[in-house]
Amino acid sequence: MTTSDHKEQLAELRQTHPGWFVSYDSGIRVWSAFRRRVPDKREREAGIDFLIKEPSAERLDEALVRQAEILAALPDPPARPAVPRIFPRF
Repeated sequence: MTTSDHKEQLAELRQTHPGWFVSYDSGIRVWSAFRRRVPDKREREAGIDFLIKEPSAERLDEALVRQAEILAALPDPPARPAVPRIFPRF
């Protein structure tokens, strides 16, 4: 596979999965994706990863699609309670 093929695949993966920083290491021939936002506890428990490494662009795409499916199935997080705006009296 040529470098131009890798560049095209890289551009396609980045466009398809904008929530991830996707890269390819030609030295060790590994495709990697870092999630742009660190998963919270609820997401980690559901199976969301911060880093994914795969040997091919196709397998990385499949893994990222699975991550998107998990995120889509998660219910919205509970709303945070409002912080009272009362100042203590001394």
